Amino acid sequence: MSRRTTAQPTTRPAARRRLRALVGAGLGAALVATLASGLAAGGASAAGPTHDQLMAPYLNGPTHPRTTGIDIARDKVLVVAQGRNLDTFKRTPIEEATFADKSTMLANRNVPLTGITVYNWTADTTSPIVSGNRYATWPQLQGVVVRGGAVASEGLNHDRLDSMTPEERWQDTCGVLPSYRARGLDASSMYAYSGGPYQAVHQKQLVKSCYAFGRQYSTKRNVMNSLADPWVLGVRSLNGGCATASSTCFGVSGTRGYDTLENLRATVTPKAGEVAVLQVYHLLVGRGPSWDCTSTPHQTSTTETYCLSDVMAFLDGLPADVKVATTADLAAAVGRAPGQLPGMTLRQYLKSQS
Repeated sequence: MSRRTTAQPTTRPAARRRLRALVGAGLGAALVATLASGLAAGGASAAGPTHDQLMAPYLNGPTHPRTTGIDIARDKVLVVAQGRNLDTFKRTPIEEATFADKSTMLANRNVPLTGITVYNWTADTTSPIVSGNRYATWPQLQGVVVRGGAVASEGLNHDRLDSMTPEERWQDTCGVLPSYRARGLDASSMYAYSGGPYQAVHQKQLVKSCYAFGRQYSTKRNVMNSLADPWVLGVRSLNGGCATASSTCFGVSGTRGYDTLENLRATVTPKAGEVAVLQVYHLLVGRGPSWDCTSTPHQTSTTETYCLSDVMAFLDGLPADVKVATTADLAAAVGRAPGQLPGMTLRQYLKSQS
């Protein structure tokens, strides 16, 4: 009589590799075990984890007290901003955090989000697609504000001010603000210069009249007592990269090194009387064709791509005395709230340019 043998369940090699990547990305051991069990049994998880399962480890963290006021001489302040209100890449990998994911993760930590908005890249229903990226919708931005966040403006179409006529320039800056107000939003806390660097001449002649601050990319923190005319706010763009600026990853030669968690903690964490503004773009987990958030160090092949785990680890490790705020909170603290800005009409601006 022959003995019946039972084949032992196994996972597919590709699935096993993915599970190893999840462990490296910080996915909980219990969840990984559950996924492995499902794979072995040939269940619904055979194709790998779902998007929600990949995001689950980062949904919650330590909560921060809501900022009700800022002492610009003493407080330590952090602002978190979403660059261009990016949702995801057009062909969304399941490993990428969506705008909804990011805003929920921050809200669960009581960290208010400042959404930097390109007005005509924002829609009422489905996420619009522009230049290979999806963007947040107006209802999503309104939800951010309801949860204590804010919006800032990056103009109408992400064009450079120095490429416009004076009338177009005014429409892109002061002229767009009533359109935000018609949607129940105020974007006057910051103007983010599109398509290139901060432009001092337009900040002094126009932007400062209707926006609390003009964005200038910087690796330095801002001393709040020193924020003054022409009201420039330094913003740290959180960038990915290869292991070092001179190395190659994913077939691309690096131009900068990945901004590590250790460096983030050392250079972004504010001290007394300082505000740091941290701007994020695409945030991913695990490993994919152009990123590896499981390696040491983490690597990405594009500047605006970064590892979600590092952002959340930075926020979760903030000292307890750091206040989290929005650009609108900061504007109010320095006397630049919406009702305190002089504004400039189109007629006034055109006259100043003649």
